[in-house]
Amino acid sequence: MIAQNDDPGIASLLRRLSERGIEYKDLQTKEGSLEEIFVNLVKATADREMNP
Repeated sequence: MIAQNDDPGIASLLRRLSERGIEYKDLQTKEGSLEEIFVNLVKATADREMNP
């Protein structure tokens, strides 16, 4: 599950998992570099343009 919305905090993610009855054994977080973020934005834009 990827937390990408207006409330991206870990606490919000854990609350949503609990609300849905989803159990987990481990949790990893990763902060993307500016380069990764830029590449993902460019790719998403290209995908939208190719598949309107």
